[in-house]
Amino acid sequence: MLPQLLVSPTIKLTLNQTFTFLRPSPAPEHIPSADPMVTGMVTLTLPRRKYIKSLSVRLIRIYSLLFSNDEYEAGRTTEVEVSLASPKEERLFERGQHHFAFTIILPSSLAPTEGSQLGRIFYKIVATAKGDGIVGSDVTTYEKIIIIASPTADGETNDLNLWMEGFHAEIGPYAVSTVSQHLTVGGILNFNLILAHPPATILIHSVSAFICTAYGIKSIKTPTKRIDRVTQRLCMFVVNRTSPPDSHFASDASCITPGSGTPIATSPGSFHHAVVESPVRDLPPSIDAPSTNPPLVMIPEGHSYQLTHLGRVPSDGFIRSSTLLGTRTPLNVAHELVFEVTFETLSQDSPKGKSTLKLQKPITISSCCCILENLLVPIYSEVEVPVVKIDTAKTFEDRCVCATSKDQLVLQQRLAGMEFIRVAEGRPTKAEYRLQH
Repeated sequence: MLPQLLVSPTIKLTLNQTFTFLRPSPAPEHIPSADPMVTGMVTLTLPRRKYIKSLSVRLIRIYSLLFSNDEYEAGRTTEVEVSLASPKEERLFERGQHHFAFTIILPSSLAPTEGSQLGRIFYKIVATAKGDGIVGSDVTTYEKIIIIASPTADGETNDLNLWMEGFHAEIGPYAVSTVSQHLTVGGILNFNLILAHPPATILIHSVSAFICTAYGIKSIKTPTKRIDRVTQRLCMFVVNRTSPPDSHFASDASCITPGSGTPIATSPGSFHHAVVESPVRDLPPSIDAPSTNPPLVMIPEGHSYQLTHLGRVPSDGFIRSSTLLGTRTPLNVAHELVFEVTFETLSQDSPKGKSTLKLQKPITISSCCCILENLLVPIYSEVEVPVVKIDTAKTFEDRCVCATSKDQLVLQQRLAGMEFIRVAEGRPTKAEYRLQH
């Protein structure tokens, strides 16, 4: 009898999903929003009959904020609590296992999971049975959960189709387009620069794109305390004479048609072909662009110029996703896309020296986790797709956004389809065939 008395009750928490998406709504608070749910099961194992005071499941937010080098704030708050057994009266449970299914509704205004040098936010779902244990102590267990904020509806991703145009006294009319199918952390953007009709001969020294990030920290314990961080400037790409763009060409301003360009003079006495192809270069984020000498191109008067280049948003080691409207978080993140063209006009009427055309627009960068919903295809069968070895010597094959080669994706689908046909026709699968032989 004594060993049985010394056995402590145990509690187990099982979550049906450890990864969930929030879609905060910028609408007023009285308008209901689509709040996601997290479901799971609590298993309470009792070695003998026992009275339970209460059984609850809570969503706990744990945070830490850095205001300065010697000042920080840390704490934890209970965001949602669900009671599985009434705390007003004790209930007698028999010996054995007791299962409790639960559902937690997550407010869409919750702060998403965050991890940066300025602050961290993460969540735990904690199950607690009060009054259990050898001497009446609580029995507690927890599971971590990742919460991501998505700016788009279910099944969609955050795209970008940005167009900036205007007129500059030295370079004339210009237009810059930025397109991205998935504007996420680590995502790819396609940039296109058009100079329609420069009024004079100009030298293009460099073309660059940056992302400026502004952080705002607000205290949870002292709501009036707030600090706005200095904007961080991260480089996406810099193209110049030593690092040429993916393609660029010049043409007569009377006919701006891609592919019909004329040679571009890069320096006196030297020319290169109208369309120049070069591999995409992954540049690490930096603060300042490298110096460019000699210039990238020289555009004669009366000619147009078009440049196309592919850039990538820095990874999550350098940049965080944007804070969405309707999110209540102590750590706010805002982004601006900055596009710069450094040029020099070869004209007696224009001032000598380099000038910079700077364009900037606010953008919303979603988390790199938001792409998961589009990669989760329906499960057609329980056939396990075998792992296929890929020849790593091929370095120029097309790849998916998940970095998997398209050859591998097609081969995996074909193998899965062959297994599915075997099951439909009643033939043994490869795994069953190996077991039989």
